[in-house]
Amino acid sequence: MVENVQNPMNEPRYSGIPTFMRAPLATNLNSLDIALVGVPYDGAVEARSGARQGPRQIRDMSSMMRAIHHVTRINPYKLCRIADVGDVHFKQIFDVVAKDFWSFMVYSGQHRSMLQTDQQFPGIDSKKKDLQKNDDGSITVYFGPKAPAGKESNWVQTLPDKSFNLLYRMYGPLEPWFDKTWKLGDFELIE
Repeated sequence: MVENVQNPMNEPRYSGIPTFMRAPLATNLNSLDIALVGVPYDGAVEARSGARQGPRQIRDMSSMMRAIHHVTRINPYKLCRIADVGDVHFKQIFDVVAKDFWSFMVYSGQHRSMLQTDQQFPGIDSKKKDLQKNDDGSITVYFGPKAPAGKESNWVQTLPDKSFNLLYRMYGPLEPWFDKTWKLGDFELIE
């Protein structure tokens, strides 16, 4: 069993710096079993007015969570060292530094389940055989109802009348992720 670093039930829900599930805030990942990372993205909302369910709002709402799951009676804080490590900072897409692979998954903004589209899976990852690389070796991923001409292999379908959220994962992140010399690139609106 892991030593209980923080018991979120000891403090009022409205106090302290808002973190995912009232976990401690950390900058050093070496001592963690689970790192909670926010991915801010507002491209799925009208007029790009901000992600209404982005990491900031999710942190606020998750303050209502209990330390012990009401059904399983499992307390993850007693099993693992868990911390909120902040948000991903977008810089340049997409020269990923992952030992194993990276992936993007698209979730419904309404149901929080995977977005159902005509594509078999609502996501893309670096194991896809026909990904097109840019001249500099980076990869650009496209999200939208229709694929840009000639970019179908790097495209994930969304629905024009449905909001969505993106989840980015890196499996086996390398040192540039931890020392913050690499950051995920900016999302850009293309016409």
